[in-house]
Amino acid sequence: MFWVVVVLVLAAALPFLGTLGNYFTGDDFAYVQLYGREYSPLDFLSLFWADWSQGIWGRQLDEIRPVNALFFWLDSRWRAPSPTSYHDTNIVLHVLNALVVLGIGRVVGLSLLAATFAGCLFAVLAIPRRLPVERGARGSDPVPHTRRTEYKADPDRHVSW
Repeated sequence: MFWVVVVLVLAAALPFLGTLGNYFTGDDFAYVQLYGREYSPLDFLSLFWADWSQGIWGRQLDEIRPVNALFFWLDSRWRAPSPTSYHDTNIVLHVLNALVVLGIGRVVGLSLLAATFAGCLFAVLAIPRRLPVERGARGSDPVPHTRRTEYKADPDRHVSW
């Protein structure tokens, strides 16, 4: 079982180790700023029914991501100015999720080999099309760069989403 965990941890962590030396990109700056301020953990509960961006993009997003917001808040308390803490957290969460897939596989009756394969498959297939090195701390971008470019080029032009 020890070697199974080692293989799974390596499969989940190795593809993302390149992010550790990166800085923030995309919308990360906004969320680091938003959740780096004095934000009470009690406010976290409101994120289960409210937009997690809190209107910083000039409109309400159709996204409810309380756990994502919670980890931005926790990371800002750990080592706020360092993007490495945000990347560390992402890698740890990805490894833990791969281990959960292994555990679920065992609970539903898969052999150790099949459950390990399922965990490794999850770990590898969860890698986004854009390499993690090119992404930010959380990898989400509510306004993709192409849309931002369109607005910069012609701010009066309305693009239908």
